[in-house]
Order: sequence, then C-alpha cells, then structure tokens
Amino acid sequence: MVEGISQLLTANGRKADAVLRRVWDETSPDSDGNPNSSLVTNLTYTQALILLGIPEEERGEFIAEHDVESMTKLELQQAVKDREQAIQEKKDLQKNLNVKSSELAQLTTQTKSLEQTFLALMMWIRYLMNSCTKDC
Repeated sequence: MVEGISQLLTANGRKADAVLRRVWDETSPDSDGNPNSSLVTNLTYTQALILLGIPEEERGEFIAEHDVESMTKLELQQAVKDREQAIQEKKDLQKNLNVKSSELAQLTTQTKSLEQTFLALMMWIRYLMNSCTKDC
C-alpha cells in the first residue's frame, strides 16, 4: 500500500495530494523502519482513507474492535457512521444528564427552603396555640 500511495502522490492534484499525503504520513515507517501508524499497513487505500475520519488516538481501538481488513467499503463506512452516531448519542445523553442534575440541585435547594419555611410556620402556630390557650 505504501508504494502505491507514494506513486499516487506525484500523479494527483493538490486536494487529492493533501489527502494522499495524510495517508502517507500516517502509514509510512519511521526512521527505524517501524510502522508509524495506528492504520494497519495491509489495508486498501479506500479503507485507510475511511479510517482517517477517526481521530488517531481512537483509531487503534476501532481497528482492534472491528475486522477492518475483511470489511467492504460500505461496511466500514457504516461502522464509522455507527461509531459517530454512538458518540453523538453519548454527548446528548451527557448533556441531558447535566441538565437533569442541575434541575435536581435546584429542586433540592427549593425543598430545603420550603422545609425551613414549614418549620418556621409550625413554630409560629405552636406559639399562637399556646398563646390562645393561656389568654382564651
């Protein structure tokens, strides 16, 4: 795959060149000859390109959880889409949880305030009842 990308880098326009350069940078070996990537080196160009849509720090985990090498383009695209949807749903749930936590905190504060008011009223009623029984 690396050799093919190297050849494509010189044969394409600027936009494609930038994409190909990114694939090259993330798949080419480092100075010691070790793979410089969380991308598996025996992926197709299309698979590698699709995987670039996943942040580098999360890519290895995604590859470990999925049999990426045997997936078709559509299967891989769907898996990435499902991942993005799950991430968005998690963010939405976290946002809802934060809102509910805030609402709960407000209700707790209101409840404490009402309890204090209730206790003060009860003390006032007792005072009035005691006053009434002495004076009545």
